[in-house]
Amino acid sequence: VLIELNYKNTEKRYKNMQNLMSMI
Repeated sequence: VLIELNYKNTEKRYKNMQNLMSMI
């Protein structure tokens, strides 16, 4: 469960970075 949660957080962070990049 911990690993899964960690994966979700990483996925979210990655999506956020993509959004930031597309905004620039």
